[in-house]
Amino acid sequence: MPITASKLSKLECRILVEKIMGKVRLWSTRSLSLVGRAQLLNTVVFGMYNFWAMIFILPQEVIDQINQISRNYLWSGNVKYKRAPYISWSTICTPKKHVGLGLKNLAAWNKASVVKLVWSVAMKKDILWVKWFHVKYLKSTKWWEYKAPPGCSWCWKKIVTIKDVFKHTMSASLGFTASHYIVKTGNTKTYFYNLAVHPSQNASQNTWAKKFWQFITDWWPFPHFTPYCDTFTRALQTMKGLRNYKNITHVVVAATIYKIWRTRNTKIFDNKVLPEVLGYQQTRKHIIQRILLLNTISRQYESCIDKLLG
Repeated sequence: MPITASKLSKLECRILVEKIMGKVRLWSTRSLSLVGRAQLLNTVVFGMYNFWAMIFILPQEVIDQINQISRNYLWSGNVKYKRAPYISWSTICTPKKHVGLGLKNLAAWNKASVVKLVWSVAMKKDILWVKWFHVKYLKSTKWWEYKAPPGCSWCWKKIVTIKDVFKHTMSASLGFTASHYIVKTGNTKTYFYNLAVHPSQNASQNTWAKKFWQFITDWWPFPHFTPYCDTFTRALQTMKGLRNYKNITHVVVAATIYKIWRTRNTKIFDNKVLPEVLGYQQTRKHIIQRILLLNTISRQYESCIDKLLG
C-alpha cells in the first residue's frame, strides 16, 4: 500500500485494480450464475476494496475502474462486456428489498469509511496520528467548528470536508443527534430498562408494553419489575432455581426489552403499531427456536423444554 499524505494518484492505486482484475480473470474460467457472481463481488472484491477504503480517500477514477470491472463480470462473467447493461449500476447497488442486488456503492462507502477517521479525531482516540493532528492542527479548537488551514495536507483537508458534511448527524458526545435516539443517561442498560418499563409518556404505548409484559410473564414467570434497573438486575442474578432456567429467563428478559424497543421505533418512525398478541407470539417463537438450537448442541436445557413449549 502507498505511504503518502498527498492525494492518491491512479498509478498508486494500480496494484488494487490489478489484484481485482486478477481475481475476475480467475473466476471467468468458471461457470457461475448471476447470483454467484454477485456474491463474489460483494464479498471478495468488496473486501479488497474496503481494505483500502478504510485508510485512503480513493480517486474517483479508480472507483469507476473497479465499478466497470465489477459490472462487466456481473453481466458477462468476464472482464470485457461491450453490450449495454440491462439495469443501471446505481440500481444494482441498492438493497435487495429495493429490487437491487445489494452490492455496495463504492464511492459512498469510501466516504462513510472516512467518517470513522472523523470520529477517531472527535473522540481523541489513543492513536499516534490522531494525537499528532490534535497537536499540529486542532490545538484548542473544537473539532466540529474547525476549518482546515490553506497549508495543510490534502488528506487532512478531505477529512475536514467530510466532517463538515456529516456533522449535522453526529455529535462529539453522542453517536446520534436525532431526539428519538439520544440516550440521555450515562448508562445504556438503565436507559433500555426504563424504556421497557415506561416506553413513552404516551398512554397507549405504555398500555401496549404492559399488556406485552403480561403475555410474556404468563408464559415464563420471572421477578417483577421495579422502578430501578439495578434492583431488577440483582433480582435476576439472585433468583432461585436451576441454572438452565435462570439462563432462559435472562434470554426472555433481553428479547422482551428488545421487542419493545423495536416496536416503539416502528411506531415513531413508520407510524405502525404491532398488536400485543402478535408481538408476543413472534418473541416467544424466536426464543424457543434459539433455545432448541442450543439444546441440540449441548442438551443442557432438556429439563426446561416442556415448560418452554407449554
